Amino acid sequence: AMKTATGTNPGWNYTNIYRLEIAYNTTYFNGGSSQFFQRYENMIELRLQPNSATWDANKQMLAFWNCYKLETIHNLDTFTFKDGTLGGAFQNCRSLTNITIGVSPDVKKTQDSTFNGCTALQSLNFKEAFPNLTTIGSTVFSGCANLKYLSIPASVTTFGSTSFQNFTGLTF
Repeated sequence: AMKTATGTNPGWNYTNIYRLEIAYNTTYFNGGSSQFFQRYENMIELRLQPNSATWDANKQMLAFWNCYKLETIHNLDTFTFKDGTLGGAFQNCRSLTNITIGVSPDVKKTQDSTFNGCTALQSLNFKEAFPNLTTIGSTVFSGCANLKYLSIPASVTTFGSTSFQNFTGLTF
């Protein structure tokens, strides 16, 4: 069954959450923590209602870090990220195959390890999501062995060391 979060952090036993819906008018993503879904290691599905919450800049650096079983994030394309919010955000989401991120013109740099360890990830469209991106940090795609499609905007001029370490799926 889908559990629905309203208000701020609901305080559930996180290991028993498999499907979670963030409802309208939720301020769940604001606050001092940078690891909001870190304890949701068994969560397989997250449904974000369109425009249901604000994504607070500089506080969501590790938002989905170690959500090992997370397969699907619905409506993430309705959120706009700010520069400084993507460092390690999806690190070790081993079951996530595809992700669509909302157009975020403020993002100029992906910090280190954004998609590091996303071994099942198959496609990413940075060109549409981050049209003003100039820098891709270190180990951003490290271990993305199944990534077959990756679009990077022409504005990218700098790649961090080991951006594509252990990256074997994509041919250029």
